[in-house]
Parts: sequence; C-alpha cells; structure tokens
Amino acid sequence: MGGSLRRFGASMLELLGNPDRALSLEWAAEERQSLTRPLLAVVTILACLQLAIVTGLAFVLLAVGQEHRVAVLGIAALVLPRRPRA
Repeated sequence: MGGSLRRFGASMLELLGNPDRALSLEWAAEERQSLTRPLLAVVTILACLQLAIVTGLAFVLLAVGQEHRVAVLGIAALVLPRRPRA
C-alpha cells in the first residue's frame, strides 16, 4: 500500500508540475496584462499623431495658393521623417 501511495503522490506532483513554474507563469501573465495597456496607449497616440500630421498638411495645401503647393509638398517632404528602407 505504501508503494502505491508513493506512486500516486509522484503522479500528482507530476500533474501539478513545479509550483515555482506555476507562479512564474502567473507572474508572466500579469506582466503581459500590465504591459498591454500602455502599449495600446502608445500605438493609439502615434496613430492620432500621424492623422494630425496628414490633416495639417492637407490644411496647409488647401490654405496656400496654387502656385505654392509644390513648395509646401517639398518642405513637408524635407521636414517629415522618412521610413528606412529594408
């Protein structure tokens, strides 16, 4: 009876796994959840900033005269950052 009880205990420990590992997985889930919210806020802020830049450029293009629109686009191309090519 003692041998079967030991086997049962060993199999239960194997099923439950290491408690330290379970705690670390729980900690990782909490950290992932706590990092998701600020990351979403940063992405939202960047999207709004990009929309504001495009809207401002469209406003400036419509506000200046026809003869200066090419100059405005040239200045905008110099001022706005470009994406690095891969």
